[in-house]
Amino acid sequence: MTLQVPSPPRPRQARSTAAQRAYQRRNQRAAQSISPTETRGRTTGARRVATRIPFVASIIAMLAVG
Repeated sequence: MTLQVPSPPRPRQARSTAAQRAYQRRNQRAAQSISPTETRGRTTGARRVATRIPFVASIIAMLAVG
């Protein structure tokens, strides 16, 4: 009877080349943005609440009507 010892795990690369390129592109886009607080397509703070008011009001109205 022989005992098989598993080979030590091979060290993996941190990232594949495609993942590394995507990471670099993301970092470049982030560095090129006009201001770090700028968000693309996202509403923040009071605008987010103001955007939801008509939706919530319509849901409440439909529940009230039955």
